[in-house]
Amino acid sequence: MTPLALWRALFMPTTISWQADVALNIGFLGMVIHAVNIIYQTGGIAESTQAFWLPLLIVAFYLSARLYTATTWSLLVVLVSGWMVNGHLSGQVFPNVELSPTSLAIEAWSGFLMPLVVIVVAQAWVSRQRQVAIEQAELAYKASEAIAEQAKQGESQLSDVLEKASGNAESLTQVSGVIEQQSSALHR
Repeated sequence: MTPLALWRALFMPTTISWQADVALNIGFLGMVIHAVNIIYQTGGIAESTQAFWLPLLIVAFYLSARLYTATTWSLLVVLVSGWMVNGHLSGQVFPNVELSPTSLAIEAWSGFLMPLVVIVVAQAWVSRQRQVAIEQAELAYKASEAIAEQAKQGESQLSDVLEKASGNAESLTQVSGVIEQQSSALHR
C-alpha cells in the first residue's frame, strides 16, 4: 500500500468526498491557529482566560471527524499546550494584550463560560446518541433472540415431523412385509 493510499484509508471518511475532507482539515487548521494565537497573545495557557477553547477544539474534532483525524489534531493541540506549559514553567514571558475593563470582563466570560457551555451541549448530544445506539442494539438483540427461538422451535417441529415420517416408514415397511407374506401365501 502506498503512503498516499494509507493516509487516505486512515484519514478520509469513505462517505465524504476528498474535497470535504480537505475542507474539514483546513477548518481545523484555522481553528487551532486562531485559538492558540489568542491564548498565546493573552498570557499563555497558564494565564489566559481563553484556555478552555483548547478542550473544546478536541471535542469538536471528535464530533466531526474520523477517529484517526480527530486523534491527530487532538495530539497537535496537546503538544502545543504542553509547549506553552513548559514555556510558562521555564519562565517564558508571553504577550498580554491590554484590554479595557469591559473588554476584559467579556473576554473572561467568553473564555471560561462559552467553551464550557458548548462542551456540555456537545457531550449531552453524544450521550443521547450513545443512548439511542444502545437502545437500538438492545432491540436488535431481542429481535435476534426471537428469531433464534423461532428457529429452535422450527428445528424441534422438523425433528418431530422427521421422527413421525421415520415411524411411518417403519410401519409401511412392516405392512409391506405382511402384505408380501400374505401375497406369497395366496400365490401358493
